[in-house]
Amino acid sequence: MLATADGPTSMPADDFFIGPMLTTIGQGECVSGVRFPVWPHKRVGVGFFEISARRSDFAFVAAAAQVALDDDGRCIEVALGVGGVGDRPLRLDMSPLLGGKLDAASVNEAVNAVSGELDAMSDLHASAAYRRRVAVALCGRALAQARVNATAKSIRGAS
Repeated sequence: MLATADGPTSMPADDFFIGPMLTTIGQGECVSGVRFPVWPHKRVGVGFFEISARRSDFAFVAAAAQVALDDDGRCIEVALGVGGVGDRPLRLDMSPLLGGKLDAASVNEAVNAVSGELDAMSDLHASAAYRRRVAVALCGRALAQARVNATAKSIRGAS
């Protein structure tokens, strides 16, 4: 949500981010809220990892995942985002994981398959090759952590 002189408005994230630390927000506008869809599933878990030079610095690479599991532990919904790799954050297509158990082999295969979508940038902090390699590792870790968190909900009986 954006507060503008003409009143509140909204836009999808894909339209908001236009480059490294650049957005489409205009002069006199202010971000007033962010909306995320709430999944209705009982077993939802999240995972997040980042690499930065110092605590609280901008991340060289960051990965965030959310998964929902059915009663048999199969993936029924998945979202994976990566930032710091290219000029804007990306949501990666993890649809090949739907219906599976999210074992290490299937997660690695899916992440490696979409790693070609990562248009990594080089700067004085990290090379494009480093960012791409770290992104693949962090995406796998974030998905694994999300699966563990979703699985733990069923073990503890939480919803």
